[in-house]
Amino acid sequence: STGEEAVGAARVHLGGPLDGEWHLEILNPQIVKGARLVVNYSLDSSDSLVKLILLLDMLRMYGAANIELVLVGEPKFGNGLDEVMGYFCDAVAWRSLDRITPVKIAALEPITKKELPIWVDRILYQHGRLKDDAEEAALSVNAAVDRVMIYKNKENPLSWKVALPEGLSGQNIILVHSTENNADIAELWAMLIALRRAGVASVSLISTYSGYARQDRASRVGEGVSAVTMLKIIDLLADTHLVLNIHYGFTSGETKLRDYPYRMYNLNAFVQLAENMFDMVARSFQKGLLRDELNNHPIILIAPDEDAFGYVREAAELLKAYARSHYNIDTRVSFGYMDKRRTGFNRVNISPYILSGPGESIKRVNGVTIPNCWAFVIDDEVSLG
Repeated sequence: STGEEAVGAARVHLGGPLDGEWHLEILNPQIVKGARLVVNYSLDSSDSLVKLILLLDMLRMYGAANIELVLVGEPKFGNGLDEVMGYFCDAVAWRSLDRITPVKIAALEPITKKELPIWVDRILYQHGRLKDDAEEAALSVNAAVDRVMIYKNKENPLSWKVALPEGLSGQNIILVHSTENNADIAELWAMLIALRRAGVASVSLISTYSGYARQDRASRVGEGVSAVTMLKIIDLLADTHLVLNIHYGFTSGETKLRDYPYRMYNLNAFVQLAENMFDMVARSFQKGLLRDELNNHPIILIAPDEDAFGYVREAAELLKAYARSHYNIDTRVSFGYMDKRRTGFNRVNISPYILSGPGESIKRVNGVTIPNCWAFVIDDEVSLG
């Protein structure tokens, strides 16, 4: 749905949630700079919590001098999510009928980060589908693995209760989590706060999917940069942040969003996906026939757009080494990307050719036309995470 919400004298356009993400825009940003604003708000779900945080940070981005948040109805605080709200505004109160009651909230304080290398004591996960990944990671570093439980009696995330495993105090923790929707984001914030309250020595976050990463720039005045809002909160609570194929990362290694200080380590999962695809092809042919098949039908890795081109280029080089070490085959692996242009939040145009660079289309691979190649199309982010 779309609509407008009044924020003091400012007007905010709300789009979404598309692909599970809100898209906010201040329609008259010129009046926000230097203004004292009152945000009247009803918070009843994780969707409304994330929308609120994005809104408050966007108002601050456009220069609001003071922001007072007035919640409808008396809130019940306890899991620390109120401290996230407190970080992005100057005062909090709640309204009942015509009465407004101030609420004292402690804002999040940045941690003193622990420097790498860090000995890992325990790996935690909350999503059941991440259990195998957490266990495999724990085995590789000889660490214990446990699950975090979140109990939700109501939709309002302020009422959620985080149940951590026992004995975490003083331990170095890795938390494996995915934020493909607003509920996952609220869960992440609540878990990070709970871990800090439990007295852990450090928290390293592995984000298998980073919600709002595609909103990494304001394309026009009035728009927010929601990717930065997400990074701000993580930076306050996590010592180390690792991501998989972050939208603005382009290749593996240490990276950050341009013009902002928040650093993370970007892992290229395209490598493992390409290797798994190669294994699938190899299983289709008897031993000794795979080499001939790849000579006649070579492999090309294809990225969905130019931004992911660096990922497939890196994966192509490593896939050649993988074929040599696992199958004793020397084969050429080409790479390219689709000429995709976004025409809206959920609309794209894709031209019918593959590029190896701006204006440089690929006609053949080792003399073979692309329709006769093994094409591995690997996307860095999909709409549902």
